Amino acid sequence: MTDPEASLLARIRFVLVRTSHPGNIGSAARAIRTMGLHRLHLVAPEAFPHAEASALAAGAGDVLDGTQVHDGLPRAIADCGLVLGATARHRGIALEELDPRARRIVEERWLKVNDDGSGGMTLHDLAAEYKVSAERIRQIEVAAMKKMKKVLAAYA
Repeated sequence: MTDPEASLLARIRFVLVRTSHPGNIGSAARAIRTMGLHRLHLVAPEAFPHAEASALAAGAGDVLDGTQVHDGLPRAIADCGLVLGATARHRGIALEELDPRARRIVEERWLKVNDDGSGGMTLHDLAAEYKVSAERIRQIEVAAMKKMKKVLAAYA
């Protein structure tokens, strides 16, 4: 591994939000350490530090020792240039509520990442494909986002 690659890897940060089980923190620390990474940040964990986190860290005590705790997600990611999120919770249901055109617009604009790291299609790309104005694509996108927000609020 070259120095620039090592430098990039050292900048990767894992953020766990509102972790309810301390064992998950320890398991995450172990997985992070196994990948050769070290930066773990927690947002409002229910219990940390905790003996169960330490027990399940198994050899990743250095990751736990360096863990930073934040009171909110904005502070945990404030200095990050790129943030990617994942959850085990069912979130796809909001997309399922959209008609096929609105769903594709949202997926292309917000969920797709190309091999070069760029995003998906632009408003103008989608407008050309659907033979409507870019403003119309924006309107569909806004309506879709409002609908998804309403669906997700019901699951919160």
